[in-house]
Order: sequence, then C-alpha cells, then structure tokens
Amino acid sequence: VKVEAVYDLKPELKNKHGGIVLVGDYLYADSDDKGLPYCAELMTGKIVWDKTRASGSKSAAIAAADGKLY
Repeated sequence: VKVEAVYDLKPELKNKHGGIVLVGDYLYADSDDKGLPYCAELMTGKIVWDKTRASGSKSAAIAAADGKLY
C-alpha cells in the first residue's frame, strides 16, 4: 500500500466529533468544538464556505440524507 499526502493537515479543518460528511466532492463538518459548520473541497482542503457565527455553541454533528444536510 502506498500513501500519498494530498494536502497538509489544516487547523481550520479540525473536527472534534460529529464526524465529517462527504457529499460529492465536498466535505461538510463542524469546526472543532465551536458549533461553526464549514464546507471544504475534498481534493484540496480549500474552505468553500464557513459560518463565522452560529446560533449554537460547542460541537455540532453533521449528517446528510435526501440531498440535504442536517
């Protein structure tokens, strides 16, 4: 098995719990125990959008079903 890093670990992609959901070519997750969701490109790690302010706090769990994020 050969492993090749696609991109370096990025602190802004940290995720404590709730997991990371892959939908197509994009990752959806919570920003490490902050309750601030983000979307990043799978192959580059580039943040496509993030929420700088959310109604909740602490961790957020992300799930996907029927074409929607929950």
